[in-house]
Amino acid sequence: MPRPEAEIARRFRAVVGPGVPIVATFDLHGNEDEEFLRVAEGSFVTKHFPHYDSWYQGERAATYLRRMMRGEYRPVRVTRRVPIVTATVLQWTGASPVLDIMARARRWEDQYPGLVVSVFLGFPWADVPDIGTTVQAMTNGDSALAEAAANDVASLIWRVRERYASGSFPLPAEAVRRAREAIRRGATPVVLADYWDRPGDGTWTLAELVRQGVGGILYGALTDAPALDAIWDAELQPGALFDRAVGGYTGEGAGPPVRIRGTLRWRGARWGYDRVAAIDFGRGNVLILTPAYQQITSPEQLRFAGIEPDSFRVFVLKTRAHFRRGFDDNGYARTILLVDAPGDWLGTTRLGALRYEHAPLDRLYPFGAPAADRIP
Repeated sequence: MPRPEAEIARRFRAVVGPGVPIVATFDLHGNEDEEFLRVAEGSFVTKHFPHYDSWYQGERAATYLRRMMRGEYRPVRVTRRVPIVTATVLQWTGASPVLDIMARARRWEDQYPGLVVSVFLGFPWADVPDIGTTVQAMTNGDSALAEAAANDVASLIWRVRERYASGSFPLPAEAVRRAREAIRRGATPVVLADYWDRPGDGTWTLAELVRQGVGGILYGALTDAPALDAIWDAELQPGALFDRAVGGYTGEGAGPPVRIRGTLRWRGARWGYDRVAAIDFGRGNVLILTPAYQQITSPEQLRFAGIEPDSFRVFVLKTRAHFRRGFDDNGYARTILLVDAPGDWLGTTRLGALRYEHAPLDRLYPFGAPAADRIP
């Protein structure tokens, strides 16, 4: 199903008929073109990543829906596709140019009450025909205003396309070297964010930390269901020896398993999982094992099993931007390094290496040549 949101709207429309307004709230990573708004009356998209404004956009959607039901708001919608595709790690709204794009959309909304400007940054991991960036504007009967707002924001995105669609991050060896420098300067804690690791079992950063002899690491968390099964099957208890290769089992790109020798600090249920374990190893390091991907967004999530997060010098997290809630936006981490992985691996910024079948990557910047009439 190439456009699932539009299909859902069509199915609702078939039930409720033409006289009932339909609106939806969206994550800003969505892939949308004009199809949804051909059936529905409005879209309301988060403007923050991390998504601080989800509740706010929901309230906006409900308010506008009520106005439509009362006949007080007659929506006019305009959609502008911007032929650009970006990796989600580049969509953090705390830095330019995405910061500027969202500020521009809010500026239009602040200046003209009743105007809604929504920006879909796109989700490159979906192989769909409407992949990429879209701007939608909605007004109360003012088509000229909707056109002006949509064109303006789309034009801004196209002008900053180079910074918007590209970015590079240090590979593990370099990232760990920078972390060690930060430790020497006292610029701790350091966050090493494996932005690319969607399964959560990637070992490149862990292996490099071990190789370079870094201590004071809190690694939260590494996916390894087989290791957890082994702990439970052997009925290991806190204090028991742990000697096992962990991680690196979803494919070559995740990196080879890393041998960890230490002791079991804790085992139990956490984060909705029945089996989670914490392993003490090396010089004051703790490795947390989970059966599936676990994204840590705050040090408080790691305050269990006698673990005091504030006492660690390095955090390793499996995350792209959501960790900024509790590690960056409040000034907690003094050094933040997004870490890349070697090779072309699902999750990295190297989208051109993926085998798309439905997405028109050859017509999207920076991987292809957009048609001149599609450039705002």
